[in-house]
Amino acid sequence: MMLYLSIGALALLFAWNLTSLYANYLSARKLGIPIIILPVSFDQPVLSLLMPYLSWVEKLPLGLGRWYRYADVGWPTRDGNRTILEVGNETFVLISPSSILIMTAYPPAVNHVYRDRNLIVPSPFKDFLKALGPHLSSVNGDVWTRHKRVTAQAFVEGNNRFMWDNTIEGVKDLLSTHVMPNEGQKAVWTLTTARERLEYLALHVLVGVGFGQKSTAEVQSGHQRSLLSCLTVLLSHIFAISFLDKVPLPYFILPSMLRKVKLNVAEFILYMKEAVGSQLEKQLKSRAPSKSKKDKVSLVEALVASNEAAKERGEGMHLSDPELYGNLFLFNLAGFETTAGNLLYSMTFLGAYPAFQSWLTEEIDAHYIAGASSYDNTYPKLVRCLAFMHETLRHCGPAPMMLRSPCVATSIPTSPTTSMVVPPGAWISGHFYGVHLSPRWGPDAEEFNPKRFVRSTNDETVGDGKQQKQQEKLATPPGDAVYMAWALGHRACPGKKFSQVEFVAAVAHLLSLYRIELVRSSAAESLEEARKRFLDVIAEKYFVIGARVKRPDDISIRLVPREDKKEVLDISWDMSALASIR
Repeated sequence: MMLYLSIGALALLFAWNLTSLYANYLSARKLGIPIIILPVSFDQPVLSLLMPYLSWVEKLPLGLGRWYRYADVGWPTRDGNRTILEVGNETFVLISPSSILIMTAYPPAVNHVYRDRNLIVPSPFKDFLKALGPHLSSVNGDVWTRHKRVTAQAFVEGNNRFMWDNTIEGVKDLLSTHVMPNEGQKAVWTLTTARERLEYLALHVLVGVGFGQKSTAEVQSGHQRSLLSCLTVLLSHIFAISFLDKVPLPYFILPSMLRKVKLNVAEFILYMKEAVGSQLEKQLKSRAPSKSKKDKVSLVEALVASNEAAKERGEGMHLSDPELYGNLFLFNLAGFETTAGNLLYSMTFLGAYPAFQSWLTEEIDAHYIAGASSYDNTYPKLVRCLAFMHETLRHCGPAPMMLRSPCVATSIPTSPTTSMVVPPGAWISGHFYGVHLSPRWGPDAEEFNPKRFVRSTNDETVGDGKQQKQQEKLATPPGDAVYMAWALGHRACPGKKFSQVEFVAAVAHLLSLYRIELVRSSAAESLEEARKRFLDVIAEKYFVIGARVKRPDDISIRLVPREDKKEVLDISWDMSALASIR
């Protein structure tokens, strides 16, 4: 009896999937773009759990297993612009029994998708990571506007100075702890080790900039875990947090790993409550929430001040405590992944292209003095460092896609003369890798060249007859190419400048003292051969919140002290040793 019931249930499931797939196929045909049919999609969680066991499917003959390439949410990270070249169109659609997903790298379409406010973030993607509270990425419409107004104050220009100083202190701590003195002024790191070191840096900065605390492992009174430890666990187990939110199982039946995550979620929420409460108390005492606009305030202080100001206006535009916690966690997650991931790829590219590294070092030596350069006087001059960040993100961006769905049937251009009508319920996303690797960037679109993001202003004669010195500025994309590493439109990343300041500060301080080299496989391996080997490894990416290297232990980088900075290094390590004795 049970056998018949099981067979019947499977037959019904198969029939439902087949019927739904056919219905979606008929809808997709009306779009007039290439169609790729998938028997299962990443938005079907139960079926997607089986995907790791079906990797052999992709090797089936006659392209029968092609669908497996698109079976997880991070597929564009691996795909690059491969599918676009195969279908011969910048826009195509993936259909499955559960969804219609349109991917586009056509610039006018991409701009429309992210600038039209009638396209919203659909479920279930907007519901991801709501375990600690609703946040900027989980809401739409007027609720999103309310979140945006409050959270925007966390990223004002004054706070960039705080980020600059904290990042430089973090890099100093990283170098003194993991490079000197126990590694003989030289460090050889696999990419696994480098990732761990850079996560250490990211956490240092997050604790300082996010909460205004020193990066310490000390467990505070009333807690079982330190703030640093909580962040380490939570930011490394994002999907476990989401699972626990959706499946609230009793603590006693959870496996040890999930128990650990659950404990750290509770501890982190307690830390956030205490931080918010402390800032409220300070503001009540000072009776001056506007003082949060001073230089060097933490994200917590800035958010609380902005929220209290919204309450005073009495417009109902303030955030609840859970919403404050949700946004704080979102900003911590974004800061953690972009710092660790982007710096990891950047260090690899720096080693692979010594000429570009020298190009950056030339700029750094002209404008940056290790540990003694202010944000205001230095950051605007480090254009090449910022260009290097842009080019790294063009090749290894953290986001594979950002889905939108129209509230009403919406016309989206597909070429200068054609368009498609996207129905409500369908999903559409910019193909980030397709956009960034498009031939619109020029014949060298797939090559790594940060100089594409730098333009030199021509010498000009100013009013007093003096010749103005040639300056470098960040260049915009060529022609109609689109750059969207921080997304586009009204929902673009609010921490864009924050992340740029952090990256530039980290690279400037690191390269002011060290050179980064590739570790050759043998004495006979040339730089060109080593570069190809390294680039082949980092080209094999996969997605877990950000772009990750599939084989990180296959390659290593070396940090070598710069000979012309040896005296500075010696003084730095003497001071570190003195501090440790104290």
